[in-house]
Amino acid sequence: MVTDNGSADGSFEAIKRLIEGRRPSGIRVKLVRLERNYGFAGGVNRGYAARDPDSRYLVLLNNDAVPYPDSLGRMVEVLESNEGLAAAQRVIVRYGNPGVVDSAGGFLDGFLFSHQAFKGLGTSSARRGFDATYAEGSYSVYRVDYLRRALKTGERLFYDFMFAYYDDSYLGLKLWNGGFASLQCHGWWRSTGGARRLEGLGLASSTSLSGTGSL
Repeated sequence: MVTDNGSADGSFEAIKRLIEGRRPSGIRVKLVRLERNYGFAGGVNRGYAARDPDSRYLVLLNNDAVPYPDSLGRMVEVLESNEGLAAAQRVIVRYGNPGVVDSAGGFLDGFLFSHQAFKGLGTSSARRGFDATYAEGSYSVYRVDYLRRALKTGERLFYDFMFAYYDDSYLGLKLWNGGFASLQCHGWWRSTGGARRLEGLGLASSTSLSGTGSL
């Protein structure tokens, strides 16, 4: 499913043409076009509400993210094999410089300031598991049943007024409060760097597990 957040530059039409030209047979694609830009949280909420009611997993993927081909399947495998996990993400590396970590999950401290794990370090640094706060919404996978149970609703993920990284951290805290963890698993995806323009607001992951050949 693709949610167009009120674009007016031809993006919706371009995406529609791309899907029509490249969609494999048997793959269903749903396009949701919003009448205006509701921001990240509002756009995600409206896309989430329009999902297939039988869907088991929700994937959040920003338009400046370039996932590696096997990343989604491996994250779903992690969730399938770990009953207590509600979410999974992978290590984020910098577009054009894939040897450098942009985010490997993060933490909220006692003052609710956020801190990115391994940011700016080499990818060899992000090799071991750790508990953190939440899965980063720029590219992450969530178990829908656990979302519904933790949030007590199936209509939204975030509060619309939550800005930048604090929508994701709120969701992670709700999942932890509901008794569910999240996982940052080994592997990489690339970002064009849009998140770095918001540096200082910070995010996190929830149970994070990384390591060469581990997952």
